[in-house]
Amino acid sequence: MTENDIDRNLSSQVKACVAEIQLPDGFAERLRLSVHRSQRMFRIRILAVTAVAAATAVLAVVLMARTEPHGDRGASIVATHGNRGDERVSGWMLLSVFRDLFRRNRTSKRKEDE
Repeated sequence: MTENDIDRNLSSQVKACVAEIQLPDGFAERLRLSVHRSQRMFRIRILAVTAVAAATAVLAVVLMARTEPHGDRGASIVATHGNRGDERVSGWMLLSVFRDLFRRNRTSKRKEDE
Protein backbone atom coordinates (compact mmCIF):
# COMPACT_ATOMS: atom_id res chain seq x y z
CA MET A 1 0.00 0.00 0.00
CA THR A 2 1.43 3.34 -1.02
CA GLU A 3 0.98 6.69 0.60
CA ASN A 4 -1.57 7.75 -2.03
CA ASP A 5 -3.65 4.64 -1.34
CA ILE A 6 -3.65 5.43 2.39
CA ASP A 7 -4.73 9.03 1.69
CA ARG A 8 -7.57 7.85 -0.61
CA ASN A 9 -8.68 5.30 1.98
CA LEU A 10 -8.70 7.83 4.84
CA SER A 11 -10.45 10.50 2.79
CA SER A 12 -13.18 8.05 1.70
CA GLN A 13 -13.75 7.04 5.34
CA VAL A 14 -13.94 10.67 6.46
CA LYS A 15 -16.38 11.50 3.64
CA ALA A 16 -18.55 8.55 4.67
CA CYS A 17 -18.63 9.75 8.28
CA VAL A 18 -19.39 13.33 7.33
CA ALA A 19 -22.13 12.30 4.88
CA GLU A 20 -24.07 10.69 7.74
CA ILE A 21 -23.90 13.79 9.96
CA GLN A 22 -26.57 16.44 9.44
CA LEU A 23 -26.50 19.88 10.97
CA PRO A 24 -29.50 20.70 13.16
CA ASP A 25 -32.34 22.79 11.78
CA GLY A 26 -31.78 26.53 12.16
CA PHE A 27 -28.01 26.13 12.53
CA ALA A 28 -27.27 28.66 9.79
CA GLU A 29 -29.52 31.28 11.41
CA ARG A 30 -28.02 30.71 14.87
CA LEU A 31 -24.50 30.95 13.44
CA ARG A 32 -25.35 34.20 11.67
CA LEU A 33 -26.87 35.66 14.86
CA SER A 34 -23.85 34.58 16.88
CA VAL A 35 -21.47 36.27 14.45
CA HIS A 36 -23.52 39.48 14.49
CA ARG A 37 -23.66 39.42 18.30
CA SER A 38 -19.88 39.04 18.57
CA GLN A 39 -19.36 41.89 16.08
CA ARG A 40 -21.74 44.07 18.07
CA MET A 41 -19.91 43.31 21.34
CA PHE A 42 -16.58 44.14 19.67
CA ARG A 43 -17.96 47.51 18.53
CA ILE A 44 -19.30 48.21 22.03
CA ARG A 45 -15.89 47.42 23.54
CA ILE A 46 -14.15 49.71 21.04
CA LEU A 47 -16.60 52.51 21.87
CA ALA A 48 -16.06 51.99 25.60
CA VAL A 49 -12.27 52.14 25.24
CA THR A 50 -12.59 55.27 23.10
CA ALA A 51 -14.89 56.90 25.67
CA VAL A 52 -12.48 56.10 28.52
CA ALA A 53 -9.55 57.48 26.53
CA ALA A 54 -11.49 60.66 25.72
CA ALA A 55 -12.53 61.11 29.36
CA THR A 56 -8.93 60.63 30.47
CA ALA A 57 -7.72 63.22 27.95
CA VAL A 58 -10.37 65.73 29.05
CA LEU A 59 -9.51 65.14 32.71
CA ALA A 60 -5.82 65.66 31.99
CA VAL A 61 -6.56 68.92 30.16
CA VAL A 62 -8.77 70.14 33.00
CA LEU A 63 -6.15 69.31 35.63
CA MET A 64 -3.39 71.00 33.65
CA ALA A 65 -5.39 74.12 32.77
CA ARG A 66 -4.33 77.37 34.36
CA THR A 67 -6.97 79.19 36.33
CA GLU A 68 -5.08 82.48 36.47
CA PRO A 69 -5.56 84.99 33.66
CA HIS A 70 -2.67 85.61 31.30
CA GLY A 71 -2.04 89.28 31.87
CA ASP A 72 0.92 91.50 31.09
CA ARG A 73 2.32 91.42 34.59
CA GLY A 74 5.90 91.67 35.60
CA ALA A 75 7.60 89.50 38.15
CA SER A 76 7.47 90.80 41.68
CA ILE A 77 8.60 89.68 45.11
CA VAL A 78 5.95 89.79 47.80
CA ALA A 79 6.65 89.28 51.49
CA THR A 80 3.90 87.44 53.35
CA HIS A 81 3.33 86.79 57.02
CA GLY A 82 2.96 83.08 57.76
CA ASN A 83 1.00 80.54 55.77
CA ARG A 84 -1.88 81.99 53.77
CA GLY A 85 -3.59 78.59 53.49
CA ASP A 86 -4.53 78.89 49.82
CA GLU A 87 -1.76 76.74 48.38
CA ARG A 88 -2.92 74.51 45.59
CA VAL A 89 -1.22 71.56 43.94
CA SER A 90 -1.37 71.67 40.17
CA GLY A 91 -0.83 68.89 37.68
CA TRP A 92 2.42 70.51 36.54
CA MET A 93 3.72 70.41 40.10
CA LEU A 94 3.01 66.68 40.34
CA LEU A 95 4.73 66.03 37.02
CA SER A 96 7.82 67.95 38.15
CA VAL A 97 7.97 65.93 41.38
CA PHE A 98 7.96 62.67 39.43
CA ARG A 99 10.55 64.03 37.02
CA ASP A 100 12.84 65.01 39.90
CA LEU A 101 12.44 61.58 41.51
CA PHE A 102 13.49 59.77 38.35
CA ARG A 103 16.28 62.24 37.61
CA ARG A 104 17.73 61.85 41.12
CA ASN A 105 17.79 58.06 40.79
CA ARG A 106 19.65 58.28 37.49
CA THR A 107 22.13 60.84 38.84
CA SER A 108 22.83 58.86 42.00
CA LYS A 109 23.44 55.69 39.95
CA ARG A 110 26.00 57.57 37.84
CA LYS A 111 27.80 58.78 40.98
CA GLU A 112 27.87 55.25 42.40
CA ASP A 113 29.37 53.92 39.17
CA GLU A 114 32.18 56.46 39.30
